[in-house]
Amino acid sequence: MHKIDDRNPSWLRHGAIRTALLGGVAGAAMLATPQAALAQDAGASEDASQDSGNQIIVRARKQDETLQEVPVTVTVIGGDTLDKYGVDQVADVVSRVPTLNVQVGGSGSGGQLSLRGVGSSNISAAFDSAVAFDFDGVQVSTMRLVQAGFFDTAQIEVLKGPQSLYFGKSASAGVFAVKSADPTREWEIGAKASYEFEEKGYLINGYISGPVTDTLGIRVAAQFNDIDEFIKIAPNTPAVNRKRGLTDFIGRVTLNWDPLPEFNANLKIQYSKHENDGALGTVEIGCGLNGRADEVVLFGGTIAIPAGYDCNSFDQSYYQVDANPALASGVPGPSKAEGRNGVPFGETEIFFARLKWDLDIGDHFTLSSVSGLLDMEAVDFDSYSYGGQGKAFIPGLPAAVSDAVIAANFPALAAVNRPGVPMGAGASDPINGLKQFSQEIRLSSNYDGPFNFMVGGFYEWRESCSTPRSRGSTSL
Repeated sequence: MHKIDDRNPSWLRHGAIRTALLGGVAGAAMLATPQAALAQDAGASEDASQDSGNQIIVRARKQDETLQEVPVTVTVIGGDTLDKYGVDQVADVVSRVPTLNVQVGGSGSGGQLSLRGVGSSNISAAFDSAVAFDFDGVQVSTMRLVQAGFFDTAQIEVLKGPQSLYFGKSASAGVFAVKSADPTREWEIGAKASYEFEEKGYLINGYISGPVTDTLGIRVAAQFNDIDEFIKIAPNTPAVNRKRGLTDFIGRVTLNWDPLPEFNANLKIQYSKHENDGALGTVEIGCGLNGRADEVVLFGGTIAIPAGYDCNSFDQSYYQVDANPALASGVPGPSKAEGRNGVPFGETEIFFARLKWDLDIGDHFTLSSVSGLLDMEAVDFDSYSYGGQGKAFIPGLPAAVSDAVIAANFPALAAVNRPGVPMGAGASDPINGLKQFSQEIRLSSNYDGPFNFMVGGFYEWRESCSTPRSRGSTSL
């Protein structure tokens, strides 16, 4: 007997280590309730602090309001707080926000957000999350931005409970909103570099921000993260990459234009690229009372492959084998996966752009527009059998007879059927593509009395492509 403990939230475990070492500090969650957030969070965005003193400004109802004015349970984390604790991944935010859970997956939608135990599966790119992901005012339909991480953040807002009135159908459990930093009123240059000793990774980022003219501001920011030992593979595992690593690059340009007192326009353009050595996170496999790992069985028990793992599920070393081409015929497929010979990998590229403008009409009305564009391409390849190490055999038959039967019936397998070779089965290389355009327009009032209104409309065009291209034992 054996049991598989699929711990994709290893991102949280590694993220906690990385947070402590990179930031050099440790702390408990600072924000538990809206009242506590108002009193304790010193990391509110710079613009909010300048405009409203110690008040925290949120956009829970698509307009700037103080935290006390909003009739919603909101947790707010400012950019200074994120920098102080070295938070550079969305998954790291869980320590600051009660009831928030983030799981990052290599395939499917790329990640899962849950609030108060409510969320959606990340196994399919076609699923919309029950927790809406609002990125700079645009409802993003893919969690791959969760996977790519974030940086140069001005503020994070977590709205708990149904928020469909202002954020649409994909907000039944809440909203996770990220607001990136805008150009500053004075020229600023900043940079940061850090090294993580356990995972042998480094992170560098920097920005330059300031006014180009009296009415035009610009901010350019970029970040690169390279980790060599994100996941350590157990000794004697038949895998090319003995230590699975990852790299992330994010670049963003922001333009802010104020040609008139009553008009403001803000444009953000971002490119991100994520590469890793496989879609799987940590997979710990423990054996049962018999003390041995069960074989990987194909064709209803016709062919068996030794499992290979050492039954130690507590050493933080993971047995993840490469895929065997004979057990995954046709995978890797064409284009990016061509010629990788069963070695797991993942690659995601995302282009994101957002244009937002606000026009004051008279003293009591504001017309607002938010246009969003997203273009994503992602491909992953991995073996989902978790184990398997040659040589394959037919249970109950002598070794010589077993080899002869396999050679006669499964020649592709027989050609590579040697002791110690990787025998990962159930491999797939899902290709996920997404093109999304959204347009939101709103007209809101600003009367001094108790009555105000907001009317608007929302349009979204989305084209998605999800090609699983799975291969298993039937490919023999």
